[in-house]
Amino acid sequence: MREHARQGGVPANWVSRVHSTIDPTTAEALAQALIVVAGLFKIFGGALAIVGAGLLLTPPSLHRRFGVWSIARMSAYLRPAGLGSLVFGLFILYAALW
Repeated sequence: MREHARQGGVPANWVSRVHSTIDPTTAEALAQALIVVAGLFKIFGGALAIVGAGLLLTPPSLHRRFGVWSIARMSAYLRPAGLGSLVFGLFILYAALW
């Protein structure tokens, strides 16, 4: 390996054992996974756009009335929903930075 690198003018400071290889089937599986993730982002992005448009079009008095109504009925679910939102947000950040 070192002789091959020397002949090619490429530095080879160390040689490591190859534990796995990437072949066309690996790339195909990754492409399929990326297609699924892209589809999920489109679905969630569309849902967020619809919710945002609904909030913009809702008068403040109805928005406040709905907030009071929903908190009275959903207060037991706020912490689990917050935890789920945190986990989902971290997933989105991980996926965006990956």
